[in-house]
Amino acid sequence: MGLRLLLAEDHQIVRRRLRALLQDHEGWQVVAETNDGREAVRLAESHHPDVAVIALAMPTLNGLQTTRLIVERSPATRVIILSTQADDVYVVQTRRAGALGFVFAG
Repeated sequence: MGLRLLLAEDHQIVRRRLRALLQDHEGWQVVAETNDGREAVRLAESHHPDVAVIALAMPTLNGLQTTRLIVERSPATRVIILSTQADDVYVVQTRRAGALGFVFAG
């Protein structure tokens, strides 16, 4: 079985492009996607993805809140945070929330 991914990004065009890029890798599959944090947590609980790619800024729950809940409720899922904010403080906060990594997408 390949890598199972969850995408949570509130900008639809960004999410579509990210999905296309990720699924271009053989064996990688986007199993769920959403535009808000609360739904991302629900999808992580139901789909058990290997990796959740989460935008730092989203409606209902931000990326930090979403990460904390995914790590708590779906501990086998690894979280990667995407952000257009390159400030070191965000990197530290995402690590404290339980994210495996931080990707500057600016």
